[in-house]
Amino acid sequence: NTLELNAIAYTYQNYIPYFTSVLDKFNEYTKQNNVDIHVSLNLYSPDNSTRNVNDYGSTVESILFKGSTKYDIFFY
Repeated sequence: NTLELNAIAYTYQNYIPYFTSVLDKFNEYTKQNNVDIHVSLNLYSPDNSTRNVNDYGSTVESILFKGSTKYDIFFY
């Protein structure tokens, strides 16, 4: 069974390739080395969200205080 991890991040359009590249390479590495871990990214940006970077901080804080297990990795 593959361990599925969920990550969340907020970034501006020009930094999206950085996040996707890092996670694509990580997922490729784990697959090639039979590590059985896969990370999925929920990426927010000004193009797909009405929140801004300050609201993202409040969102992360709210998720953590609620004790939610929806996300395993937070990029901030």
